[in-house]
Amino acid sequence: MRVALVLALVVTALAVLVITEPASAGEGAVVVVLDGPIDAGAEHLVLRGIEEASSRGWALVLEINTYGGYLVSADRIVEMIKSSGLECATWIPPGGKAVSAGALIALGCGKIYMGKGSVIGAAEPRPADEKVVRYVESRFASLAEEAFGGDEELVQIARSFVTENRVLTYEDAVGVGFAEPAETLQQVLAGVGAGDHVTLRRGAVEDILSVITTPAVSALMINLGFFMILAEIFQTGFQGYAVVGFVLLVLGLYGMYVVPAPLAIIALLVAGAALLAIEVFTPGFGVFGISGAVLTAAAVAWALATQPPETRSGAQIALLVGLSMLGALMGYIVYEAGKIRRLKKLTLSEALVGKRGVAKTPLSESRAGVVHVAKEDWTAYSVEGEIGAGEEVEVVKVDGLILYVRKAKRTKS
Repeated sequence: MRVALVLALVVTALAVLVITEPASAGEGAVVVVLDGPIDAGAEHLVLRGIEEASSRGWALVLEINTYGGYLVSADRIVEMIKSSGLECATWIPPGGKAVSAGALIALGCGKIYMGKGSVIGAAEPRPADEKVVRYVESRFASLAEEAFGGDEELVQIARSFVTENRVLTYEDAVGVGFAEPAETLQQVLAGVGAGDHVTLRRGAVEDILSVITTPAVSALMINLGFFMILAEIFQTGFQGYAVVGFVLLVLGLYGMYVVPAPLAIIALLVAGAALLAIEVFTPGFGVFGISGAVLTAAAVAWALATQPPETRSGAQIALLVGLSMLGALMGYIVYEAGKIRRLKKLTLSEALVGKRGVAKTPLSESRAGVVHVAKEDWTAYSVEGEIGAGEEVEVVKVDGLILYVRKAKRTKS
């Protein structure tokens, strides 16, 4: 263990000396492909694109081909783009669509390119609550004013996306100056002055976030989490249902945008620590320990994913590596200690019945005497007649601190 600890410290010290190379500079663009629903998964994908573009000093291009999604996600994406300060352009590829939330993101990005056969618009919110409609209309108008320099005709078109569910075709949009023509991505890249580009698409993380934020899935997780906690309450002894239920409850609330990501990460860390502690104190087959380790790793990975790359340093990476190694070492120590704690402790009866010793004084069924068994003296009674001092005895029963013995049978040689 000392060697492992020293190794962890040495690796940490060496990693601190690592110098991270700066991101490549030059004219380029990060292309983010939004070809699915606008939800938490799309938010995370755009965030990745913004982080990548910021670290390289490149422009951001959104390739949009979506029927729309959630207003809250579209709003968050627009806010991220605006706060990043990046040059941004939207491309709706030939035959594609930027409908509803997709149209809002396109306007929030700024410059819009469209290919033949593409459409943009149809952004009336559902359900069409008057208060929400007015907000979305104003949001579209505000973004259009910024994108088109206050051109009143184009601002009114943007408003009509919401109030009239209006849709512009490629010819309509290009004809009135709402968008510029672009049949290929290379034309869009040329428009933003990008000679090089990288493309980001949806991955496993985005797919998982999209599933979690599906209203039916979120509601089911909250329901299931609640009933698993109840099941734990009414069960005899700890079964682990409460921890799983707690995780489902937190993820469900996150999926409904009630719990923010940092709080969800903390909840996963707490649940992971609880499962690891249960593994130490509860006999089992390592299920709690493995689940706790998985939850802890997932929380750390999620936390890293939310940290902008430009804020990561060699020292942070070194510290993370060192802490991970130290954590693994301490986890092993705690696990081994837990195995010792879980070893079954023998009762006095289990430890002494069958043991042999010597009678130090005479004893009988009615008269107590003293016997020496397991390196200690005990008060004892005979269960089979008189036993004289010096005779070998065998324990057949224990009652409290009193032994009941008989003469030991001689073993045949």
